Amino acid sequence: MRWALAHADRRERARQLEKCLAAYPAGDASAEAMFQLAELEIHTFGSEDEESRRRGLARLAELVQTHPDSCWARRARDRLDVTNVPSSGAGPSPEESQ
Repeated sequence: MRWALAHADRRERARQLEKCLAAYPAGDASAEAMFQLAELEIHTFGSEDEESRRRGLARLAELVQTHPDSCWARRARDRLDVTNVPSSGAGPSPEESQ
């Protein structure tokens, strides 16, 4: 997973993190990989692409559900709290989005 983070190109870094998650979905570093990929999707790509931002927020919610006791889940909860997205991954209701 660390080698994926070493890529200078952010899109390549995201591709490598996705490959890492696909190859080792239950690996020791999967929680960190999910968090790092979500950060890229939200902050780097999400500023120009709302779908990417939504994927990143959903990935954070998934991280909280699949690795609830990890330090990465705590960080994900903090990010979700800032964006007003419930940790359950449901996202804001249509009324809240307006």
